[in-house]
Amino acid sequence: MNQNNLLSSITAVCRGFYGRNAGFDKDEFPYNSACAAGLFPGLVMSVMGAVFVLFMGKVGGGVIAALVLPLFLEMLTGWRGIAVTVACIDRFFSGKQSADKQEKPDNTDLMQRQILFASIYLFRMTAFGLLAACGNAVWIVYVLGGAYLIRGELLKENDDLPEGSRFGGWIFYIIFAAICGLLSFHWSALAALPIAFILTALLLIGSRRFIEKFFGRTEFWMTDLLGYFSENLMLFIGLILFGRQIYG
Repeated sequence: MNQNNLLSSITAVCRGFYGRNAGFDKDEFPYNSACAAGLFPGLVMSVMGAVFVLFMGKVGGGVIAALVLPLFLEMLTGWRGIAVTVACIDRFFSGKQSADKQEKPDNTDLMQRQILFASIYLFRMTAFGLLAACGNAVWIVYVLGGAYLIRGELLKENDDLPEGSRFGGWIFYIIFAAICGLLSFHWSALAALPIAFILTALLLIGSRRFIEKFFGRTEFWMTDLLGYFSENLMLFIGLILFGRQIYG
C-alpha cells in the first residue's frame, strides 16, 4: 500500500479498527494515519450533536445526542472497547476472588458483568449528551482523535519506522483538530485543544509504561483497552471543563 495515498491510509486504518473482526497487516499498516479512525467519526458525531441542539434545544438535543452518539460509535467499532474493558475488569476481580477462595454462582458473575457494562455505557451516554448540550461537541473530535492516536502509537512500538515519520500522526491530529476548533466558532473549544494534546501525550506515556511493566509487548487488544480508557478519561475531563456552562 502506498503510504502517501491519504485515502488508502484512511481506508486501511478504518478496516483495522472498525468492526468485530479487526485485523491489519503490520508491515503495511499506516500507523501515522491511525488517528483518522477517531477524527472522522468524531467530526460526524460533533456535527450531529450540534444539529440536535440547534433544532431541539439544549435539553432535547442533549437527550437525543446521548441516545444516538454513543450507540453510533459502539456499533461502528463492534463494541470492542467496552467488551474488552468489561472482560479485563471482570478477570481481574475474578482472579482476586479465586485467590481468596470466594467462589460465586455463574449467574452472579454474569449480573456483575452486565452491571459493569451498563455503567460504562451510561457514563458515555451522559458524557456525549452533556458535551453536545453545552455547545462543545468538538471536544468529541479531540477525544476520539487522541484515543486513536494512542492506539496507533502503541502499535507502532513493535515496528522500526523511519525517523522522519515518527511524528506524522501527531501533526495530522493537531492540524485536523485545530481546523475543527476554528470552524466551531467557539473560543473555549479552540482553547481546549492544547489541553487535549497534553492529555493525549500523558495518556500515551502512561499506557506505554503500563504495557512495559505488566506485559512487555503490545498486543492489539491492549490498544483497545487503553484507547477506550483514554476516551473515557478525556470525556470525564471534558465534563469538568465544560459542565459549568450548563450548571452555571
